[in-house]
Amino acid sequence: MIIIAVLCTQLPLADSLYAHGYYEAARIEYARALLFYPALEQNIETRLHYAISSLRINSTKGIDMLNSLVSDFPELPDSIRAEIATQYILAGRYYLAIHLLHNTEEKRPLGLTYLLDDQFSNARAVFIENGDYALAGLIDQYLQNPQKSERTAVLLSVFLPGSGEVYAGNLGLGVRDFFVNLCSGYLFYNAI
Repeated sequence: MIIIAVLCTQLPLADSLYAHGYYEAARIEYARALLFYPALEQNIETRLHYAISSLRINSTKGIDMLNSLVSDFPELPDSIRAEIATQYILAGRYYLAIHLLHNTEEKRPLGLTYLLDDQFSNARAVFIENGDYALAGLIDQYLQNPQKSERTAVLLSVFLPGSGEVYAGNLGLGVRDFFVNLCSGYLFYNAI
């Protein structure tokens, strides 16, 4: 009787652990539930939560589990595809997220994923197709502004404190930095 009670409580326990963020324990309970109930392999939500729990512990294994979920269920709903794509994005696998979102109605997340992957022209095209002309205009504005070099800003700051900030476009911060360094240098000089 106790064995039946233990077997029946594994999935709700795993779901509860997952919902509260205890991913290691949830992963163990999902693995146990899938071992005792092989029919759960056909449950998309259970496999998704198991894969996300595994992703939080071991990114390679979690990505493999998400990939197998996508290949086992080619007709996933767009909401599940968006959730899997979000996990790919959090893991830094932008190509996988783009590939997954490409055939869905989720155009805005697709455009944002293109932005994260530094594919500005693709992001702009997706935003225009989706009717987000404001975001497309921001991308155009960003691309038209000359890019500042971090190395140049650092070198300028080494020779004249605050000049790197002025170069980067932060005039107020650069002037403040210059005067703070000037005052600190003056106080240090007087202390010696």
